[in-house]
Amino acid sequence: MSAKPEPRTWSGFHPNVVALGLTSFFTDVSTEMLIEGVAEFTASSLRLVAGRLSDRIGKRKPFLVAGYGLSTVCKTLMAFARSWPMMLRVPLR
Repeated sequence: MSAKPEPRTWSGFHPNVVALGLTSFFTDVSTEMLIEGVAEFTASSLRLVAGRLSDRIGKRKPFLVAGYGLSTVCKTLMAFARSWPMMLRVPLR
């Protein structure tokens, strides 16, 4: 019986470890891109709507207070999320 040859390594790591590491890396990158994309879309949309309303009404302070207040409440509630999809969930009750 001949001995099985050792698999080729990449920087000392087994090919399976490298493949799993790359898979994990690209999964994390795509998830972060999704989350940031949704966050940027939401922020830009709210700025557009609030800016138009602010121009029409002629007052800036109520929108400023509401925006910072909403941001504070949302960041506080993030502590209770168990996973990132919970951040995107909207209760429909």
